[in-house]
This record gives sequence, structure tokens and C-alpha cells, in this order.
Amino acid sequence: MRFVQETAWFRPSRADTIAVFPPMLAGKNVNELGLTVLAAHGALDVEIFRSVAACLDIRARYAGEEPTSRVTGIYNEIMARRLPELGIRCRIIPRMERDGRPVSASTVRQAIHDGELNRAMALLPPSGRRYFASPEAAPVIVAIQAQQNVIHH
Repeated sequence: MRFVQETAWFRPSRADTIAVFPPMLAGKNVNELGLTVLAAHGALDVEIFRSVAACLDIRARYAGEEPTSRVTGIYNEIMARRLPELGIRCRIIPRMERDGRPVSASTVRQAIHDGELNRAMALLPPSGRRYFASPEAAPVIVAIQAQQNVIHH
């Protein structure tokens, strides 16, 4: 654990996500060159994870199924293929659905953005419902509603 605390590149942040896997920011329109870059970045991320997994004795990686994001779906395919070759189990967890539609952070953000807090609350676990009903969530709700686009591809 000391290794993790002292290794700056391992501290999770949005900057780390961009550095390791920039195609997350590509949006819906990923062209052929974008797919090549996406595959290369996915492979790089798997190699970085392999190094971290070796240091921390991690034997499995879990990821959520992503039926609405082409970028994340491709990344999951890369992990599902490559991690077992490295001796690491890869488990893709089925996406929760409500009314036959996948539930995701994007779905919840879109409901909040559209002023449909009751719909968002129905999609959240109890801890999320408590948070969004609390006064602490007010600035977050305002920030989400002020965004032009709240869907991450």
C-alpha cells in the first residue's frame, strides 16, 4: 500500500484518466483513425494496470457493461481479451436496467439536467438518493443543469 501512496502517477484524478485513456473524451463520432488510437490507448491502459496489479497482487478487474458508450464498450472488449492472457480475470458486470433501459451516470445526469429529479432519484441507490435530497447536493444539481451536454461517450 505504501507504493500506491508514494506513486504520484497512480493517484486517481481526471488528469490520470485523460493521460491513460484519452479516447474517453472523443464523443460519439469515432472514425477509423480514432478506433486505432482507442485500441492503442486501451492496450496501454491494460499494460499499466498489469504493473499495478503485480505490485498489489490484484488477480481480477471488474468493469461495468456499457451498452450506450462505444468507446467504453471497445475498451471493455480489449480488457476482456487481454487481461486473461496476463493471468488477470476480467469480469464485465451486466448493466442495471430500469424500464428496459440501461442505467448509467449519464442517464442520471441527463435526468437531473432536464429538471426531472424524481426520475433521477428512481435510478439511484439509497446512498445517492440521500445525497441528492440533502442541501449539500444543491450546487451539484445547479452545475449539472448548467452544462450544455452531460452525456459522456
